[in-house]
Amino acid sequence: MRSTMRMEHRPQSTFSTVNDDSRCACCCQDPMHQLCAVHSTAIRNGLGGSRTVVGKCHSYLSPDAKAAEVCMLKRNWTMKVTRFVGTACAVLLILVLGFVQTSNLRAAGRAPAPDHQSSDTADRTPNIAIPDSKLARDAARYIRDSEGEFLFEHSTRVYCWAALTAQRNGLPYDPQLLYVAAMFHDYGLTENYAQSHLRYEVDGANAARQFLRSRGVSEAASEQVWLAIALHTTNGIPAQVSPLAALVAQGANMDLVGAGYDDFAAEQRDAVEMAYPHPQDFVEVFMRTLYDSLRHRPETTQGTGLADVMAYEDPHFVRRDFSALMRNSHWAARK
Repeated sequence: MRSTMRMEHRPQSTFSTVNDDSRCACCCQDPMHQLCAVHSTAIRNGLGGSRTVVGKCHSYLSPDAKAAEVCMLKRNWTMKVTRFVGTACAVLLILVLGFVQTSNLRAAGRAPAPDHQSSDTADRTPNIAIPDSKLARDAARYIRDSEGEFLFEHSTRVYCWAALTAQRNGLPYDPQLLYVAAMFHDYGLTENYAQSHLRYEVDGANAARQFLRSRGVSEAASEQVWLAIALHTTNGIPAQVSPLAALVAQGANMDLVGAGYDDFAAEQRDAVEMAYPHPQDFVEVFMRTLYDSLRHRPETTQGTGLADVMAYEDPHFVRRDFSALMRNSHWAARK
């Protein structure tokens, strides 16, 4: 008698094997795929279903397996979000640090003029600082608006050379008064004095004194600034008047003809030049500025270096000959 065996029908699994490295037939073949691992565990424990898996491996899971799958999904997404946020923060930090470093380099190389800064002044050269005060800001604004950028930057360099000279030689000085004197020392060259027949140095000295008086500066201090400006083109006198007068004259001579050039360290010269560079055509532009401002009053240039400028620009200009004046005077004619 042929025995009959009863074959139990088992539902076909969609997994070829059931172990820790099982992979879903419908999903990626990555053995590390956590969802497939959860599914295979569910089948091994008798929790898997018999229907064909369609799409992802989570299409037919028991509640417990689904909960485990959701938990794993959340953990994976949390890790991904954490990595993304960390990377984004690192990139943002690099960009911020780069921006700050660039801003600092620009500020060190070329800061705004005193009247355009939040603190309104900046230390832009070694061991010196433009005075940070309302008086200095007002002077800078007044001169820049009246003279333009060319003479304003020349005046700023004059202050820098003068302040460095004072520190090197141990000369006492008031930074605010020195700054105002440097700002106004060429103010007499502006178009405000197109009809003046005073020496341009006196016009500038008068304007500086009025500026200081209007802001409550003492008469004695105002007179010091007046003398410093009025005498800055008269060689040999300023040093005998006051440290302020000597410094303005030395600063102007350094910026125009390089007087005392080797007395400054190369680092100092480079720093001043980087902050307030001489234009390539500085010499010709400055000489033309002098001539245009003085040609209606050439008599005021006689006996000074300005007469040389007049002769350079105007071939018909005649320098006064002091010897000829004496020989042709009334006193000489009486003999």
